[in-house]
Amino acid sequence: MKFSNMSCLPVALLVLSLAAVVGSVSAEPINLNTADVATLDQVLVGIGAEKAKAIVAYRQQHGPFKTVDELALVKGIGPKVIERNRANMRVDSVRPRSVPGKAADGTRPQREQPVRPPKGSAE
Repeated sequence: MKFSNMSCLPVALLVLSLAAVVGSVSAEPINLNTADVATLDQVLVGIGAEKAKAIVAYRQQHGPFKTVDELALVKGIGPKVIERNRANMRVDSVRPRSVPGKAADGTRPQREQPVRPPKGSAE
């Protein structure tokens, strides 16, 4: 049986497509506390752009994830998605961002009140 160059084209395209998919898988797990929407969308299986946006929004509102399993707190992400991606995810601690006018724990620092002499004193 002889193969023409044209009959090999679909096979070659399939091989190249598979290589592209395998090549896009991250060799190192991504940090859920620092990954951007594009990274979450590309690396995690079953996470599209909308769920990736939800992960980032949740993280911004509630602070960094302490465990990979906390990802289940994000609407639309369940245990199956977490298990499917567990090897590709990690959670590293991140230092809280400093917000002007707020302490690291999110509270407003108490301003030191000036000491004023009592009324009626001669100063």
